[in-house]
Amino acid sequence: MLPQMRSCPECKGVMEFKLITMNYEDSNLSIIIRISGIPALACTECGFELISIQLAKSLDALIDPIFDSLKKQQPVIKALPKVNINFAFDENALAVA
Repeated sequence: MLPQMRSCPECKGVMEFKLITMNYEDSNLSIIIRISGIPALACTECGFELISIQLAKSLDALIDPIFDSLKKQQPVIKALPKVNINFAFDENALAVA
């Protein structure tokens, strides 16, 4: 569940529900993992984005093993590969009271 928030912690603007895309990079690897469709609150003024702590932990649990596996393999990567993950999300499942 998303945190309930009415104003942006950065600029005090209005926070609205939005599906966002996040990029994960590791400085030791030449790979970008892009996850899209992440439910978030986003500021309509400054663009600040906020996801729940539970969701952040879930995303880390998804991404960390990928990076750990790649570090163990020590692949020789000539071009910057991209991994796209589309986050399945049902807006009706989100109950904001």
